[in-house]
Amino acid sequence: QAEDGIRDVERSRGLGDVYKRQVLIGGGTTRIGDPSGKDKTRKILNEEEIEKMDEISISNNQMPWYQDNQSLTKLASLNIRSLAKHIEDIKADHALLKSDIICLTETWLSPDNYLDYGIEGYKIFLNSVGHGKGIVVYAKSPFLHVLNSNGDGFQITKVASEKMDVICIYRSQCGQVNQMIHQLLSVLTPHKQTYICGDFNIYQRDENKHAIFEFFHKNNASFHILGGNKYKIYLGLLLL
Repeated sequence: QAEDGIRDVERSRGLGDVYKRQVLIGGGTTRIGDPSGKDKTRKILNEEEIEKMDEISISNNQMPWYQDNQSLTKLASLNIRSLAKHIEDIKADHALLKSDIICLTETWLSPDNYLDYGIEGYKIFLNSVGHGKGIVVYAKSPFLHVLNSNGDGFQITKVASEKMDVICIYRSQCGQVNQMIHQLLSVLTPHKQTYICGDFNIYQRDENKHAIFEFFHKNNASFHILGGNKYKIYLGLLLL
């Protein structure tokens, strides 16, 4: 998720450091001021002030992410660190649920886990391989599951529509990079718009020399780092 969310304080269970900092909204000045007359800071607004407030209000100036625009495909990628622990947080995140596709890594689900982790309005595609690993992709129509392709320390899940492919990757810290790149090449559709997202577990100091980035540069991919810190890059979004 590439932008801050607004969380319902009462319903939120908290995802800790998984989410970016949340914004809490409340209080403020109202049209009628403070009916009790005790709070003098909440003055009664005149019509001109009300018009100015309306012009800059979030409701009247929504970011593209919150607008209903059928020409846009909204993709969110997040390291969930246990789907079982955070499925209710996902369902309560109104910003995240604006996505057409939600790619979650580190689901920590075992292959024989048949509990229902569905979200209304989304198809669910699981790639479960056990503790500390795994992928789940939630996708709205017209996206369908194409394949799971796993290897030594990494998982790959691909979904697609007629015009676009989306590939989610989770690579453990010791995952075999060359094998992962080989399998990634094998699932790419030539000359088709492709977005790749996920958690590659790459230290930022290795950004310029890591084999994954060499692969992206060699294939003329445009990529953006969406999250991380000075030690580690968590999420990459790429357009091939």
